[in-house]
Amino acid sequence: METKCEIQEIRGLKMQNQHHFAPNPYRLGGILAAITILIGILLPEAVTLNLLALLLFGIASIYFGFAVADGRTKALLIEASIVLLYLGLAILGIQLSAWILVIGYVLHGFWDWGHHNRDFGAQVVSWYIPFCVLYDWIIAVFIAVLLIT
Repeated sequence: METKCEIQEIRGLKMQNQHHFAPNPYRLGGILAAITILIGILLPEAVTLNLLALLLFGIASIYFGFAVADGRTKALLIEASIVLLYLGLAILGIQLSAWILVIGYVLHGFWDWGHHNRDFGAQVVSWYIPFCVLYDWIIAVFIAVLLIT
């Protein structure tokens, strides 16, 4: 008889392999980053930076959703702590310096990458990790370019 964790893992693997984003997460990350950048270019810089700060917090919050689906208390605690960290970075990025947002997006890309081997935090569908790493790092570069020019 399979345990609850084994059943969830089997369901998760089926979901990962059947999801329509699974074949090319890099394309999805690039397209969404391009859309974000286009919106950012069209808005005033201050509005863009506020939007990107909000997105940083929102992106980190997605992992809390993965932790809820994961169901392990340890994963919930880890991801909730990380959400609070990124909320702090978003606020500081607005209040002190937008360079903190650049740091936040770069760090979040590494946080995504850390989920690759499922060593810590919530169990994440495999396609989401490269998608989010690419998105985070493209947005970090966009903010840096915005600040330099």
